[in-house]
Amino acid sequence: MIRDQAETNRQTSSFLVPDALVGHVLYERFLIEDDISDPAAGSNCVCYVAKDLRHFCRKVVVRTLNPGTEWSVRSRSFQDICKVLMQLGHPNIEVILETGKLFDGRSYAVTAYTDAQSLRQATNGSRRLVVDRVAQVVESVGEALGAAHTRKIIHGDVAPANIMITPPEQDAEGIRLVSFGTAWPDDPGQARFADMPPQFESLPYTAPELLTDDGRATPASDIYSLAAVAWRMLTGEVPFEAAGRAEMLELVSQGIRVRPSDLRTDLSADAEAILLSALQYKAAVRPRDARIFGRDLADALRGSVYQFKPTQKVQVEPPVKTAVEPKAESIVFVADEMPSDDSRKKVVARPPVVSDRVITWSLIIFLLAGALSIPIVKTIRSEGQKPPVNSIVDRPAAARLPREIKYSIEGQNIRNGALTVSQPMPQNSFVKGGEYRIAFEADSAGNAYVFTEAVDEQGRAVYELLYPMPKVNGGAARVEPGQQVQTRTDTVGEERNTKIIWLVWTAGKQDDLEAARGAAIASDGVVLGDNELQKLKHFLERNKNNRLNLRNEGANNEIVLTGSGDRLVHRIELERN
Repeated sequence: MIRDQAETNRQTSSFLVPDALVGHVLYERFLIEDDISDPAAGSNCVCYVAKDLRHFCRKVVVRTLNPGTEWSVRSRSFQDICKVLMQLGHPNIEVILETGKLFDGRSYAVTAYTDAQSLRQATNGSRRLVVDRVAQVVESVGEALGAAHTRKIIHGDVAPANIMITPPEQDAEGIRLVSFGTAWPDDPGQARFADMPPQFESLPYTAPELLTDDGRATPASDIYSLAAVAWRMLTGEVPFEAAGRAEMLELVSQGIRVRPSDLRTDLSADAEAILLSALQYKAAVRPRDARIFGRDLADALRGSVYQFKPTQKVQVEPPVKTAVEPKAESIVFVADEMPSDDSRKKVVARPPVVSDRVITWSLIIFLLAGALSIPIVKTIRSEGQKPPVNSIVDRPAAARLPREIKYSIEGQNIRNGALTVSQPMPQNSFVKGGEYRIAFEADSAGNAYVFTEAVDEQGRAVYELLYPMPKVNGGAARVEPGQQVQTRTDTVGEERNTKIIWLVWTAGKQDDLEAARGAAIASDGVVLGDNELQKLKHFLERNKNNRLNLRNEGANNEIVLTGSGDRLVHRIELERN
């Protein structure tokens, strides 16, 4: 009995050493093979690569907190965060498969394994990334943070070491944010953030309010960190570099001294202004929505590429013009037996005779020079016909076509909360309160879809299809220019319960939308299937166009959406009055 208890205590205490998990099997399922933590990153998290013995020995990552942390406070929040992220299932957040607790009470999470490298590895040394790649990273991480913030989750450690980049051929998303809940406790009202060691590599990316004794974590803290990461990708440097927290706070309070455009000349003024707005010392003056900040900065960065892309010009030295003087005949005087001055003879000195060989080689050189000058002349002419650099846009013509959608909502005691000003709806369309339907038309031929979005009891997104309907055109999404379309009737819940509607128009068929449409028609309007749900959710969030122009016109409160491109995605918020 005593021997068995001693053996049990020995096995349990071995887990207090970080690398003691290697070689063990967790709960008869996960065989820990190796410790893949990056000590230089200065993270509070320990990562292991393992095999899932119940699923064909697939590779997974087991992530847990360091033994030196206050587990009684932090392990519980870490496990709660993992459960919420499992339900969220965002494409730019690491895929969490399972969560639980180790034998010593520490929480752990099992995530999917990918052959990805961290952004820290991609920017090793002073390496800079191309502007288009920076835009992709900023937009993807902003989407991940925006989704987490809606669930009251603050990352707290957005740094290059926690951004994973997967080769595009292996993962369509390519960019995922990892290590949620491993930096500090997630309770912004109770947490203190002054205990971060100065040697942590995350220090240059940490918001200043998190370095003070009474600091509180907010979404603006993550936005500051994302802006610092963008600065690092663009310039190869960090915006502020200090040896400790006190020095870092002093530098941030003094403001930026060297602008990013001084370090990177292809950065537009708009991109620089957006980047600097998120690096302010006071959190209240920074952008508040991570998703909007990421999209705006990405759009401005992509605009930098179009605005400052140099055209290739062939420098041709103009030929040196030399004045050709007419050859004057040289007159010489020949004295024949010393004649008088008047009797002197004028003799013309003729040039020497040129040989046939010299003439032949001269003709060959002349012909070769003429043949070689043809492409140079064409280049000069084409350069003269090119438009200015600012007018050249490297985008397909379809992406610049103007589009317009008109829609109206018919219902009783319902208003559109997505508009800047609440628009009243007709009061005589339905007898029952809360019922509505949407009528719309597009000015261009394409495919139209209308989905509703809700959250079930488990916190998962649920989508229903309002249009197309099986009884209309066989359930096809195709619409013609000016064709008036009407959705089926739906109901808004009780007061203060917002109904989310997605109005989508695409120039051509989109596989993700068509898969969701087919799944919904086959199941009485509800989009079933995890794969279809995830693809639809990703499509809507990624293509939501915040730059659509909205205006109200007509007696029926018709809303007009104007934009450009081959897809328009508009989010409507219906509420009961």
